[in-house]
Amino acid sequence: MNIIKIKRRKGVEEEFEVRDLREKFYQVDDAYLNGWAKKCGIYATGVYNVLCRHVARDQSCFPSIALMADKLHISPRQVKRAIKVLEIYNIVIVERVRGGKSKYWLTNKSQWTDKMHLTWCGAGSSRMPTKREMRIFREKNE
Repeated sequence: MNIIKIKRRKGVEEEFEVRDLREKFYQVDDAYLNGWAKKCGIYATGVYNVLCRHVARDQSCFPSIALMADKLHISPRQVKRAIKVLEIYNIVIVERVRGGKSKYWLTNKSQWTDKMHLTWCGAGSSRMPTKREMRIFREKNE
């Protein structure tokens, strides 16, 4: 336990305990927070943090949509939209399992791209591409 005393107001000393990061921690890539978070938005950033929190050594995880929605106190629909944004930027690859939980793979930052976003949003469209449009785009650009 690490207790700190500071003076925040004239003559008033306050005590508080600083957090202990040794108990449990997770990592988020600096590159994500230094630029991609702004591109992806707050919901996708929250979902990315939940995925980072649950990821295994092989950089895969499988938290449910409901769990992510509950952790972030957002709707399942917002979680699905956020995952779509992360997919568009190739930050996350989703392995969909019929009748089961999807598996999420966190990609290396060298794989992240905003080519697709520029294709869609650079043309003045604010709508997200459909799954079919995303698949066609990936096939053309591989």
